[in-house]
Amino acid sequence: MARQNYRDLTKEQLIELLKARDDRFVDKDHAWRHSMWLDFMFQRLTLAKAFRGELVPQDPNDEPACVLLERVSTAKPAKKDHRNKNQAT
Repeated sequence: MARQNYRDLTKEQLIELLKARDDRFVDKDHAWRHSMWLDFMFQRLTLAKAFRGELVPQDPNDEPACVLLERVSTAKPAKKDHRNKNQAT
């Protein structure tokens, strides 16, 4: 049996996959471990899609990340007031 590629599945598709395979689970422990694995895979794939910018439509007018990082790194850090706010001045 060829290994299924879970990369492009949605959460609903993963749930349907679990339901379709539910009859093969003899014991609840095996079903629980499989559902935990599917949950892990969904979280992992969602995070990967987020880093690739595939979860929401991207705005072509946004500045590139490298420009934003350069601007942030060259900005002067604001002075922090380390005085106790409860202390009288």
